[in-house]
Amino acid sequence: VYDKTKAGDQTVTITCLGKSDTVTVHAKAIKSISIVSGYDAYVKVGTAINTENVKINVTYTDGEIVENVTPDEVSANNQTGAITATYTERGVEQTDTKENAVVILQITGMVASGLADKIDIGNELDKTNLTVTVTYSGGGYTETEVVTTGIEISGFDKNTAGEQALTISVPSLSTTVKATNLTVVVRKISSIAIV
Repeated sequence: VYDKTKAGDQTVTITCLGKSDTVTVHAKAIKSISIVSGYDAYVKVGTAINTENVKINVTYTDGEIVENVTPDEVSANNQTGAITATYTERGVEQTDTKENAVVILQITGMVASGLADKIDIGNELDKTNLTVTVTYSGGGYTETEVVTTGIEISGFDKNTAGEQALTISVPSLSTTVKATNLTVVVRKISSIAIV
């Protein structure tokens, strides 16, 4: 009995009008697979690699190559950029891993702007126009993103006069990378003149 789910040679007995004969049937088998497309070249650190559209080429033992096949399973390593695809046919499973397929863009700079550089003592910082420009780089590629929400400020004391170094951070992007330090001068009224 021929089993279409098995690769390789199979002996099949054919019976017709009381006569039988055996033949050997060869079912081609997968020799290898290779990941060829369907993933982004660059992904920002902390962002999941999209593997929905990954395609593979399947090479069979007889030399035939079938292009742009959807693999059975795909996984990605969001730290290294490696993508792994698995494909099974006729009981033969093949896996391909493409190391560093995706360049993980690292945060290489953060610059904050939009804060007043002088504030009267007792007043809060006006964050209305605060933005942080984040620069991502990797693999010879650079990308910027302007962030206007989720920005945190530390190092500010509205009740202490003088120059204060502020640290601006965007925790949703990274807990360790901080924006360029900003300086604000808290002014104290030293005298009042009545005229």
